[in-house]
Amino acid sequence: MTGDHSNRSLHSALKELFDPPMTDDSRTDFFTAHRRESGEFDRDYAGKHDEDLNTSLIFVSPLISTCRARH
Repeated sequence: MTGDHSNRSLHSALKELFDPPMTDDSRTDFFTAHRRESGEFDRDYAGKHDEDLNTSLIFVSPLISTCRARH
């Protein structure tokens, strides 16, 4: 039973964190939604470019090593 209770507590905490309740203040709701959406966009953008940079470094690293060895 303890595992089930902790799973429900974790689920409840995550729901509160990522899906906060709406308020009567539309400005607060707007910025809450904006923060959530911009965070998701930033993670997707960083993930995409991280893969591109890793691929570029695979091809550039040997060239940098060669240049350093010559100087």
